[in-house]
Amino acid sequence: MPLHQDIKRLLDERGKDFGGKIQLVNTLDDMGAFAGNKALKRVFRHVVRHGYFKKILHWDSNLSEKLIEFHINGLVDEVSHEYGYNKPLVEIVIRGLAFGCGLTVNFLDLLPAEETAPATLTQKVEVRAGNVRFTMVRVEGGNFLMGATTEQGIYARYDEKPAQDVKVDTFWMADTPVTQELWTALGMVNDSRHQDLLCPVECVNCDQIQSFIQALNISTGRHFRLPTEAEWEFAARGGLNSQGHKYAGCDDAPIGNFCWYLNNSDGQTHRVAMLSANGLDLFDMSGNVWEWCSTPYDASLSVSLTQTVKASSNRVIRGGSFLSPAERCRVSARRFINPSNISRELGFRLVADDME
Repeated sequence: MPLHQDIKRLLDERGKDFGGKIQLVNTLDDMGAFAGNKALKRVFRHVVRHGYFKKILHWDSNLSEKLIEFHINGLVDEVSHEYGYNKPLVEIVIRGLAFGCGLTVNFLDLLPAEETAPATLTQKVEVRAGNVRFTMVRVEGGNFLMGATTEQGIYARYDEKPAQDVKVDTFWMADTPVTQELWTALGMVNDSRHQDLLCPVECVNCDQIQSFIQALNISTGRHFRLPTEAEWEFAARGGLNSQGHKYAGCDDAPIGNFCWYLNNSDGQTHRVAMLSANGLDLFDMSGNVWEWCSTPYDASLSVSLTQTVKASSNRVIRGGSFLSPAERCRVSARRFINPSNISRELGFRLVADDME
C-alpha cells in the first residue's frame, strides 16, 4: 500500500476534523527530502507503519508550542534510541508529520537538499543465499588518485603518502557489509559481540571469512571474494562518480548522516543501510565496522599495492568503526591487523569480478 494511502487511512480513523489536513500530509512522501534522500525515506516509512504517526495524530493542535516541542523531542528520542536511526533524520520526519497535521512546528528549515543523482545509472543485481537476499552494485573501473589527496587534509598519515595514480578494473561490490543474517544463513557460527541479525557480522578472522565465502560460492554458483585495498578505496570515494569527499559520501559537516562513528554510535554497531549511501549507493563505507581487505599492509602505499599476499602478512582494514573518531573513517585512512585476529569493530564486505 502506498504511504499516502496509509496516512489517509489513519487520518480517516481520527474523524472528519482531520479532513482538511489530508492534502498536506499526503504530500510528505513526495517532497524532495523524502524522494531524494533514501535514509529519510526509510525512517519515514518506519514511523508511519509502526504506530508512531498515530501518536502524532492524537496531539491536540491547541497545545502550546512549548508542550508540542516536549512531545516531539520525546518521540524523536524514543524512535532513534529503540531502532538505532540517526537522530537528526528522525527529527525531520517527526516534525514533518506534525507540520502536516497542522501543528505549529519548525520543519521546512530543517529539510536537507536533495541528494545529487549519480552521473551514471547504478547497475545492481540481487543475490539470494538460502532465505537471505543481498545486493551487489556494479563499480565501473577506471583510474583514480589513491591515498592522501588534498581533501584529506591534516589527518592524512604517513602511510597514505604520497598519493598514487591507480587503475582498477570493473568489479561488483555488496551495498552493505555482510550481515549476521547472511553469515548464519550459510551455517556459520555467529560470535558477534553485538547480536542483531541486521547488523554487520564482526569478530571474524580471515580464515573464517574464507570458509564463509567458499560456502557462499557453492550456494550461489558465483565467485565472491574480499576487495583489494584499491578497490575498496575507489568504491568508497564513489568510483567514477566521485565528488572528492573526505568520507564516503560527505565531508565534515553532515558526517553523522552517513557514518556511525564515535560521536553518534552509542558504543555499538548499528543495522546496515540505516544512514545515507555514497555516490554508488554503497552504505556504511565509512564507520560502523572496519572492513577486511585482501591486500597485505605495508607502511609504503606503493609497496602495499604491489606485494604478494603471504599467509602471515598483516592485512589492510578500511573504513573506521563505531568506536573510531571521524578522522579514522576517512576514505583514505589505513590500518592493519593480523589475519588471525578478531575484533568487535571489524567486519567485511563482498566483491566479485562478474555478476552478469
